[in-house]
Amino acid sequence: MAKIFYELRQNKNNLSKIYGKWFAHSKAVETMNTRKLAQAR
Repeated sequence: MAKIFYELRQNKNNLSKIYGKWFAHSKAVETMNTRKLAQAR
């Protein structure tokens, strides 16, 4: 298992059709084994 956070990023490519739009990108911060996951709950 992993702790996953989402980071918002704006598309800054002038040539893109979706220029200026915001998107969520996942970011894994920490990998957890099942024992650590059970203790966190």
